[in-house]
Amino acid sequence: MAIISIVFNLPDVNVTVGRLLQNATHMGLSLEPFYGEDAVKKYSALIKDHLVIAADLVKAAKAGNQNAAAAIEKKWYANGDEIIEFLNSINPYIDKEEFRKMFYEHL
Repeated sequence: MAIISIVFNLPDVNVTVGRLLQNATHMGLSLEPFYGEDAVKKYSALIKDHLVIAADLVKAAKAGNQNAAAAIEKKWYANGDEIIEFLNSINPYIDKEEFRKMFYEHL
């Protein structure tokens, strides 16, 4: 919904983006019982960055700014690599390369 709101300049853009960003906190909290408060903070921050970068990418693409979009896309993949590294650091049973393939498909 947030992407649609951004692309079409819908009046609910601030609400939908705000709600989307709450997902970062909820996703972080899902780790708490297993990995503790530090993992919650780190993962929440990484996911929030992921979502903000995605929104910036949509805005740059919408504006037709290919140079900005390419730079933001590189930043998005770098953030993805940080997420992959973090999850592998807290759970070494996550196969880093398999997870990277899956995550890059998501991107």
